Amino acid sequence: MGVAQYGIEATLPKGSSGKSQVELRDMDIREQKQVARLEEYQRRVYSIESAGNYLDREILKIEYDCMLSGMTRQEIAIHLEISRDSVDKLRFIFELHSCGGVFLYLENR
Repeated sequence: MGVAQYGIEATLPKGSSGKSQVELRDMDIREQKQVARLEEYQRRVYSIESAGNYLDREILKIEYDCMLSGMTRQEIAIHLEISRDSVDKLRFIFELHSCGGVFLYLENR
């Protein structure tokens, strides 16, 4: 049983307590987009994590781990005790060994 309303509230439309079909459809669309986005992120994470398995040299694996941890070129060079040019050469070799998408993702983050 409702409470009596007076003044401006009495003239406003009452509406239903449930969700309309349009609202439910919009919620479904948003949920489908979120699921698709989650699946895309899972695919990217898997490809990034599995790319390290295909590296054949230990120094490439070390540089790959450094890139995943967010180190800069300078920090990687200091860590490996090599020049920044050598880091760039290793990154080029890494790009040849792995799929280019993983490398581009690591570069642009």
